[in-house]
Amino acid sequence: MAHPSLRAIGQGLGHVPLGDRSYVFLLAANVGAVIMPWMVFYQQGAVLDKGLQRWIFPVNAATRRSGLYSPRRS
Repeated sequence: MAHPSLRAIGQGLGHVPLGDRSYVFLLAANVGAVIMPWMVFYQQGAVLDKGLQRWIFPVNAATRRSGLYSPRRS
Protein backbone atom coordinates (compact mmCIF):
# COMPACT_ATOMS: atom_id res chain seq x y z
CA MET A 1 0.00 0.00 0.00
CA ALA A 2 1.29 3.47 -0.86
CA HIS A 3 2.24 5.88 1.91
CA PRO A 4 2.94 9.32 0.41
CA SER A 5 4.64 11.91 2.54
CA LEU A 6 2.62 14.79 3.96
CA ARG A 7 4.64 17.15 1.79
CA ALA A 8 3.66 15.26 -1.38
CA ILE A 9 0.01 15.33 -0.33
CA GLY A 10 0.16 19.08 0.30
CA GLN A 11 1.81 19.72 -3.06
CA GLY A 12 -0.81 17.59 -4.82
CA LEU A 13 -3.67 19.43 -3.16
CA GLY A 14 -2.12 22.76 -4.11
CA HIS A 15 -2.07 21.86 -7.81
CA VAL A 16 -5.57 21.14 -9.10
CA PRO A 17 -5.59 21.06 -12.93
CA LEU A 18 -8.86 22.94 -13.51
CA GLY A 19 -7.58 24.04 -16.94
CA ASP A 20 -7.54 20.43 -18.14
CA ARG A 21 -10.90 19.57 -19.75
CA SER A 22 -10.51 15.86 -18.97
CA TYR A 23 -10.03 16.62 -15.28
CA VAL A 24 -13.08 18.90 -15.18
CA PHE A 25 -15.13 16.21 -16.96
CA LEU A 26 -14.00 13.62 -14.42
CA LEU A 27 -14.84 16.00 -11.58
CA ALA A 28 -18.33 16.65 -13.01
CA ALA A 29 -18.90 12.91 -13.49
CA ASN A 30 -17.96 12.21 -9.88
CA VAL A 31 -20.25 14.95 -8.58
CA GLY A 32 -23.07 13.63 -10.75
CA ALA A 33 -22.54 10.07 -9.61
CA VAL A 34 -22.20 10.84 -5.90
CA ILE A 35 -24.16 13.98 -5.09
CA MET A 36 -27.14 13.74 -7.42
CA PRO A 37 -28.55 10.40 -6.19
CA TRP A 38 -28.36 11.72 -2.64
CA MET A 39 -30.30 14.82 -3.69
CA VAL A 40 -33.07 12.66 -5.18
CA PHE A 41 -33.58 10.93 -1.84
CA TYR A 42 -33.36 14.25 0.00
CA GLN A 43 -36.06 15.77 -2.23
CA GLN A 44 -38.31 12.74 -1.80
CA GLY A 45 -37.97 13.09 1.96
CA ALA A 46 -38.84 16.79 1.77
CA VAL A 47 -41.98 15.99 -0.24
CA LEU A 48 -43.01 13.37 2.32
CA ASP A 49 -42.34 15.70 5.25
CA LYS A 50 -44.54 18.39 3.69
CA GLY A 51 -47.28 15.87 3.01
CA LEU A 52 -47.71 17.08 -0.57
CA GLN A 53 -50.44 15.50 -2.64
CA ARG A 54 -50.37 14.89 -6.38
CA TRP A 55 -53.00 17.56 -7.13
CA ILE A 56 -50.77 20.35 -5.76
CA PHE A 57 -47.88 19.69 -8.20
CA PRO A 58 -49.32 21.79 -11.10
CA VAL A 59 -50.00 24.65 -8.67
CA ASN A 60 -46.41 24.52 -7.42
CA ALA A 61 -45.10 24.42 -11.01
CA ALA A 62 -47.14 27.52 -11.90
CA THR A 63 -45.84 29.30 -8.80
CA ARG A 64 -42.23 28.49 -9.73
CA ARG A 65 -42.76 29.71 -13.30
CA SER A 66 -44.32 32.98 -12.14
CA GLY A 67 -41.40 33.55 -9.78
CA LEU A 68 -38.99 32.83 -12.59
CA TYR A 69 -40.33 35.69 -14.72
CA SER A 70 -41.09 38.23 -12.02
CA PRO A 71 -38.62 41.07 -11.44
CA ARG A 72 -36.17 40.68 -8.57
CA ARG A 73 -36.58 42.74 -5.46
CA SER A 74 -33.58 44.04 -3.56
